[in-house]
Parts: sequence; structure tokens; C-alpha cells
Amino acid sequence: MRRAVFLDRDGTLIANDGDLGDPSRVRLLPGAAEACAILHGAVAEAAARGAGAPAAASPSHPLERSDAALVVVTNQGGVARGAYDETAVERTNNEIESQ
Repeated sequence: MRRAVFLDRDGTLIANDGDLGDPSRVRLLPGAAEACAILHGAVAEAAARGAGAPAAASPSHPLERSDAALVVVTNQGGVARGAYDETAVERTNNEIESQ
């Protein structure tokens, strides 16, 4: 069974300013990019070395010892209310990834 770390998008990774359908307003919260990079790096390293192979270096963060998947979750009430559509959510998600 593969482990996973679940992070909420709004208010955890990005500032929740009430207009979550506008990608130009995306602001990562302090430490969000670094936390995701730590976990993403651990996943990439695990895949590169293959199952059962030892890690190349001693990790500096507990998550770096993990092959856990990073899963970002979000519930978008704005879509249900018609304030923005699923395409806007996708554009916002893409902006988060680019930052």
C-alpha cells in the first residue's frame, strides 16, 4: 500500500481571499512551495532509485524518507454557486503548480 500526504489547497497552500476562480490572484502561503518540493523530491528520488534500493543521501526532513504521494484536495463551492466554472479551477490549479 502506498502512503499519501493530503493537503488542502485553499488556506493551506494558497491564501483564501474569497476569489478562488481567478488564477491571477493566487498567492502561495509561506512555506507551501518548500513543503511541496520536499515531498515531490522524495517521490522523484524513490522512483529514480527503484523499489528496495537505498537512498543516495541522508534525508534532512522526515518526508524525504517517504515515497508518499502528494495529493492536493479542494472543494469549490464557487463552482456549485456558478461564481466560476471548472475551467477556472483548472487554470487556478495550473497557476499554483507554476509557482
